[in-house]
Amino acid sequence: MDMRFDGVNYFAADARLHYGSVSIKDGYIDRVDMADAALHDGAKLLLPGCIDTHTHAMLQSEYFAEDEAASAAARRALAQSGTTAFLFATMAMDEESLALRCRAAARAAKQRPAGESRCLGVYLEGPFLSYEKRGAHNPKFLHLPDGEMLRRLDDAAEGCIRAVCMAPELDGAIDLAKKLKGKKLVSFAHSAAEYDVAMQAFEAGFSNLTHTFNCMQPMLHRAPGPIAAAADTNDVTAELIDDALHVQPPMIRALFKLMGPERIILISDSIAACGMAEGVYPSPDGMKIRLANGRATVDGTDTLAGSVMPLFQGVRRIHESGIPLEQAIAAATLNPARRYGLENKLGAIAEGLRADVLLCGSDLTLEKVYMGE
Repeated sequence: MDMRFDGVNYFAADARLHYGSVSIKDGYIDRVDMADAALHDGAKLLLPGCIDTHTHAMLQSEYFAEDEAASAAARRALAQSGTTAFLFATMAMDEESLALRCRAAARAAKQRPAGESRCLGVYLEGPFLSYEKRGAHNPKFLHLPDGEMLRRLDDAAEGCIRAVCMAPELDGAIDLAKKLKGKKLVSFAHSAAEYDVAMQAFEAGFSNLTHTFNCMQPMLHRAPGPIAAAADTNDVTAELIDDALHVQPPMIRALFKLMGPERIILISDSIAACGMAEGVYPSPDGMKIRLANGRATVDGTDTLAGSVMPLFQGVRRIHESGIPLEQAIAAATLNPARRYGLENKLGAIAEGLRADVLLCGSDLTLEKVYMGE
């Protein structure tokens, strides 16, 4: 795939948009020529492909499940939506079902089939979650943190479980986090823990908030909760579902100010109903999901079950919520690349990086997706 883009505003590794030309050769960005350090109004945007580090499914299929044809279609749809690399987020399931998905993700992580989004590994969201803050996870599959179970799942994944979600107040969570520190990203997730326990967790090795605000204690003036604890650290990142439904625009703006834009990681948290018409759909974990008016909820409740908005579409929604364009782009590209140690491969328009790029109109309308080998 050799091509050249002239007269574009490209997103560089300094998290800024510059004006110039970009050449691609053999699936990599070969040359970047800056003509102007500032962006030019009206020029097309050349952006790195989005990196969605927390996405479950699309088109009524998980990305890795028993029906491989349906899963492959979901991975192709993910790529065409602007997400060129992703971590496959699991749901709380029995160990056998999780192991099957881990094995399939490991195969895809070795070699990306043409036209599919690039699998970077597994984001183990279930099953080490709190019952009280379980959200849309099926309660019958919740499990106390279990190092041996995690080892078996990581063996099935051939070591490509990149993130492990846990509620730190559960028995065994803090000890397991200490063992995982420096080996896996440990994420604070689906937890009823307050500030003190959250601080203990971050000291033990937790370093990320799973879908911040959602399925965790709120931030109150006499009960500051885990978000304030994360803000009191230097290296904890905060995921943010970017549909502006899970988190309202005033709180989106507040989180960017509180944590700093470089610590925000936009995610879709998209589920199988993403890309589907309104209706009621079965979830892979046995739950039923109702999609109506752009909201996916556990059928019969008002509990949000995840997003039905692909990540790139959400970048535009975040920008419309008042976040500067460069910060919104970085939070879906450069920030997740840095969080997972991939900044030398993905996340920016820079020489030597993979040519996973999006050509967009100046209004963030996606026109074409290009993917390097």
